[in-house]
Amino acid sequence: MIQPPTLGIIGCGRAGSALARLAVAADLNVVVSNSRDPGSLAALVAELGAHARAATSCQAARFGDMVALAVPLNAYDRLPAPELRGKTVVDLMNYYPERHGRIAELDSGEEATSSRLVQNHLVDSRVVRVFSDIDFRLLQPDPRRGPADRSTLPIAGDDAEAKAEVTRLLGLLGYHALDVGTFESSRALAALAIATEQARAVTRVMAERLDVIAPGAPGYVNWPAASWSASTRICLAPQEQRIMALAAAGRSVTEMAREMYLSEKTVRNYLSRIYRKLGVRTRTEAVLRWLGRTDSPTAVAPARMCG
Repeated sequence: MIQPPTLGIIGCGRAGSALARLAVAADLNVVVSNSRDPGSLAALVAELGAHARAATSCQAARFGDMVALAVPLNAYDRLPAPELRGKTVVDLMNYYPERHGRIAELDSGEEATSSRLVQNHLVDSRVVRVFSDIDFRLLQPDPRRGPADRSTLPIAGDDAEAKAEVTRLLGLLGYHALDVGTFESSRALAALAIATEQARAVTRVMAERLDVIAPGAPGYVNWPAASWSASTRICLAPQEQRIMALAAAGRSVTEMAREMYLSEKTVRNYLSRIYRKLGVRTRTEAVLRWLGRTDSPTAVAPARMCG
């Protein structure tokens, strides 16, 4: 009997736990770990069922056919490099200095991207960046998701074979993959992560104004402010800005409609209006413009956007 592949997961906070649920729903085996004793994951393992077991980080690295990293980025230098030797490693981590502390190599520009920093530590592994731009709350198993309904997640890395392996993993989990290039290209993924934070911040502000969650109350999170192209911001209304933040984070029209409590037709109308304002024809070009990129051949210059 052929055994299903095993995904090791180092770090079982919200993102790591969500990935474990996706993997188990796809009939993969998972070995979950965190910085504490494996016994602290008993409730998660009980929820996941027979396909899951808890272990130490070194064991998760050793037993996983592929290993996902979902720890705070400032713990990258404590990852078990010997146990990860020769393996494809999925990097879910983002650099949030306001939350986890600053990393000198990234602040100084010595390392261009966080994934390059991780790859340099795991020199004998093959690191691929993925899942870092999507809200963990959207990483949910969906048995109705067919090939035509799947969201697309960008991936980046230097090793083509490793990216092909991660693409196959995403297919099992219910996603398409978009190869955006090398680690240097993954700067765009960091911007997408900021866009995701921005979408959360907009939702949080709306809740505060409605007195749903007051600052300082349990459950309140002061998300770091995100930045984007000033000319784009001037052109787009607040609702359009949120739609672009979600689009840049890889959401489908269906997912945007669900998050914003709108009909899919309304979302499509918003997108059409946004394309006209930005002077582009496609969603990809709109996202590039939203991220401040100018490599879209049909996009007009920023000074003329609002003209």
